[in-house]
Amino acid sequence: MWNLFRRRHRGSDLRVKSRADHLSGARPESLDISAFAPSQDVVLAQAAYHHFAAYRLLSAWVGQADASAARFSFASAISSEYKTFARIHRVFRADQPEAEPRDNCLTPELLDAAFERVQPRTWQEAAIHVCMVNGILDDAHLAIAEAAGVPMPVRQVLARRRSQEKLLALLQEQIATAEFSRDLLALWGRAVIGDAILAVRGLLVLPEDVREALRAGTHPDEGVADALGQLDAFQSQLVAGHTLRMDALHLTA
Repeated sequence: MWNLFRRRHRGSDLRVKSRADHLSGARPESLDISAFAPSQDVVLAQAAYHHFAAYRLLSAWVGQADASAARFSFASAISSEYKTFARIHRVFRADQPEAEPRDNCLTPELLDAAFERVQPRTWQEAAIHVCMVNGILDDAHLAIAEAAGVPMPVRQVLARRRSQEKLLALLQEQIATAEFSRDLLALWGRAVIGDAILAVRGLLVLPEDVREALRAGTHPDEGVADALGQLDAFQSQLVAGHTLRMDALHLTA
């Protein structure tokens, strides 16, 4: 269906550092992550696996929603999440029918950690967890897909955010009726961002010298410093989107 490339790359286990750790020089004037983009089949595999992980987390909590209206809205968000996964999975499988998304991810364990390392205690926490992690990862997938040359019709599939819209609406209702603590939701929205940014790094093909600089907190030459600047600008863009989603809930990011 789509002429997708077949190359695979190994990811790396990277920890999040602040912008100050990387930027002794100027920020790049324009964002270009094409040098870090994996092959198109890997982009689709990672997007499919991410949405399956989100669907799995939401499904574990749907029975905990106490009010019938909330349970219906939560179930509707889960249905939309599965449909998003199924659409991306269908495109991924069109070119390689026997392939599994997780097997084609660069670092699937980082995607797992984004949804599993911090465990929700309530269905509302599960909802904001998926809403915020999905937001960061969806923004990342779209940017990476464009950099990788994924065709526009496929990028439009990646751009669908029905489950996120439904979760935002449900959370707004919960906050408006004071059925759940605004402070706890704000805390949860902040708690998941570190794992989400690490997962984003795991979506990219980073050169060994860049990975080493991230681990060591140094950038010994101009080329590595420029690469770190691009990576930092990309992460800052994703964090800005996260802040807007938190603002939509009147929560402090």
